[in-house]
Amino acid sequence: MNEIYVELVKNDIRDHKLMSVVTVIFTAVSAMLVGLTILLFTSLSGSIDQLMEKAKTPDFLQMHAGEINVEQIEAFAGNHDEITKWQVCRFLNLNNGMLTLGGQSLSGNTQDNGLCVQNEEFDWLLSMDNEIIRQIQEGEVYVPICYKDEYGVSVGQILEIGEEKLRIAGFLRDSQMNSMMASSKRFLVSEADYDRLRELGEEEYLIEFLLSDRDCITQITTAYLDAGLPDNGPAVTYDLIRFMNALSDGLMIWVLFFVSVMILLISILCIRFLLMTSLSRSQVEIGTLKAIGIGMKGIRRIYFGKYLILTLIGAVSGGIAAALVSEPLSAGLREMYGVDSDVATRYLFALLAVAATVACILLSIHRTLNKLKRTTALAAMRESRVRQGDNRLRYLLIGLAVCACTFLCPVPRHIASTLASPDFVTYMGVGNSDVRIDVARQNKLMEGTQELGQALEQDSEVLEYTVLITKRFKAGLSDGTNCSILAELGDHTAFPVSYLEGTAPEHPDEIALSSLLAQELGLGLSDSISLSGRENRYTVCGIYSDITNGGKTAKLSAGRAKLEILPDEDVMWSILYVSLRDGTDIAAWIQKNGTFTEQMGAKITDIRTYVEGTYGQMIQNLDMVSGVVIIASLVILFTVVLLFFRLIVERERMDLALKKALGFSSREIKKAYGGGTLPYIVVSILLGVWLSVVLGQTAAGMVLSSLGASGFQFVTDKIMTFAIIPLSVCMVTFLAIAGGAKEVDRIKAFEAMRKE
Repeated sequence: MNEIYVELVKNDIRDHKLMSVVTVIFTAVSAMLVGLTILLFTSLSGSIDQLMEKAKTPDFLQMHAGEINVEQIEAFAGNHDEITKWQVCRFLNLNNGMLTLGGQSLSGNTQDNGLCVQNEEFDWLLSMDNEIIRQIQEGEVYVPICYKDEYGVSVGQILEIGEEKLRIAGFLRDSQMNSMMASSKRFLVSEADYDRLRELGEEEYLIEFLLSDRDCITQITTAYLDAGLPDNGPAVTYDLIRFMNALSDGLMIWVLFFVSVMILLISILCIRFLLMTSLSRSQVEIGTLKAIGIGMKGIRRIYFGKYLILTLIGAVSGGIAAALVSEPLSAGLREMYGVDSDVATRYLFALLAVAATVACILLSIHRTLNKLKRTTALAAMRESRVRQGDNRLRYLLIGLAVCACTFLCPVPRHIASTLASPDFVTYMGVGNSDVRIDVARQNKLMEGTQELGQALEQDSEVLEYTVLITKRFKAGLSDGTNCSILAELGDHTAFPVSYLEGTAPEHPDEIALSSLLAQELGLGLSDSISLSGRENRYTVCGIYSDITNGGKTAKLSAGRAKLEILPDEDVMWSILYVSLRDGTDIAAWIQKNGTFTEQMGAKITDIRTYVEGTYGQMIQNLDMVSGVVIIASLVILFTVVLLFFRLIVERERMDLALKKALGFSSREIKKAYGGGTLPYIVVSILLGVWLSVVLGQTAAGMVLSSLGASGFQFVTDKIMTFAIIPLSVCMVTFLAIAGGAKEVDRIKAFEAMRKE
């Protein structure tokens, strides 16, 4: 009996070659995208975990600019059993204008670049083999891996620091500063070179702790602040470091996952339609099988066996394709974080994901086959014509495929365009200006800030500017606990960020909180909070988006007179936002004022460069995945439309033969098909474009809101969204229609004389 079932399955596959091939293609594409997503995700996650484990990334890190008392830190560590190890690392912050890497100046670089030596206990800087760099020869330097491609440098080239020159001995992976989302980059040198070059920069400190249990991070952070230890800089935790490492590539993988789920749903729908069409065309065969004694269970077994074979072939093909495609796509991950050694686990999860994809498809097939229970032998053997409603359903499915393709293709481009837009900085907690000037921690920070402000005041090309300084405060909550927050003081109405609720602080007793900080503190509009060193409580007047400094910041109003009297030791850094008059060449203005700002210990960049420096890698990843999505979507669209039209022509073969007998030409019949489909295509494209903007924004917002960038609006790539993609969809659709309608040429008029 089993031999009979096998033979029937083989015959059905042979008799319906097109449907069989298309079923394999749909399954393969779905399996490839789902498997690829899991491979990339597990590769990224595994590589980052392995890098951070080998480097022994600190659980809690406090950056500090200024003097420190090592004995106090040692006493604090000794009083807390949760702390297993601690160390104080030196970081020599250099002015980017002094640095030349491989013959290219770093003056326009947005990172805080500096020198360091290899640590003794943990937080090690690793080689490209993920081994601790032990031997650093005098006169040599190891460069962050992220600069290798950005500046096109190689081993043997020179890093210039003013008049000093260091030979590039290799590249390093820095577990806590690897990502461009981290604002600093460390260059590794020998102890002798560090001491020799010490006078060229400002020395800062990284106070680092390893804990016996990471669940204690909150308690240790609070205890550290209560102890009054050095805190003139951002505080970072292990989880935040891991999150920043994964963000740029993780967003690309999330987009790919979103697309793979959508395409899986489309594939399930199309395969279900194929099966229903096959069942409709095989009513006589089904009736015959029932008449000779094969029950409905056996018939369902035949059809399910057929689709089981086809989906397994598709799954294997898709899995192999996913493995092949993942290699070039994960090349950047391997260079940034190293190779995940647990290859077996990675492929096991990918295999499970492909198996889940096949299970979803087979479940849909099984539910469709259950409808055969209601088919009797006599009814199955009766002749039946295809109803007009069936044809409308097919046109509707074509429209659905066109809509889905038009929706999927632009979404990665939308996200990339949004990140690349200067307007997006307002969701980063950064004012939307033409130029940004950062004044780093130094002995005369406020004096340098004031001199820069006076120079901007007298510059005829400057339309408007504002000065913002950052301080750390200890905030007292209603439950009696304390937490540390970074607050910007200044005029926040000049270059406002994007507020989700409320407005910028304008009065001395008002404070605005970032969305993540407001969530953590459980505060909303009109709630109050007290700050250390301040007599009055502050009322929350606004909640804004921010992804800088871990997304947990605050803003206070302060006039210029108040800024002038703040002592240097109370200020962590200052920022000046500048808007230039219309017609001013921003690049030329920056070049003209570059020397003066460097003398003041400041870094000057235009906002576009700032965005590219922060999100450049993420935007490149999204551009790459956008190409994959567009190609996959168009291939599926072409296949779906071609298949559906071949089926429509086949189902209406007798009617078309009759039309030819009445004098209609093949060209007229195909033109009628194209005209009948056109309204569905036009409406579907318009709906797809609208959904890509509305639903795509919602989906992207769910991810970016986790960083603190809530409530943002898409900055669409108008040419891509409203021209290139719709035209591409139209072209592919009509090519598929033309290919599917070619079957009309093979229909002869005499076929109308045959009995259906």
